[in-house]
Amino acid sequence: EKTVVLQRVGGGVFETVNCAYCEKNTNHRCLIEFPNSKLVDSETKKEICGKPYCNICKLEWGVEGGKNRCKEHVGQEDV
Repeated sequence: EKTVVLQRVGGGVFETVNCAYCEKNTNHRCLIEFPNSKLVDSETKKEICGKPYCNICKLEWGVEGGKNRCKEHVGQEDV
């Protein structure tokens, strides 16, 4: 499987894609470090989960602000 570099654009945000949960446009990605994910943050050069999510879905999970995490990683810290 090929490594994909997730490009950041102006303001440090990622290119716009569809939310993995609701299909709305978003530029948020789960930033938890995730070895062997094959998704690399172009800014930090680290492998991350990279799953796209929108702020509307994040609010539905009961999370406001905080770290950039998808629903599966919302309460987790990098190890």
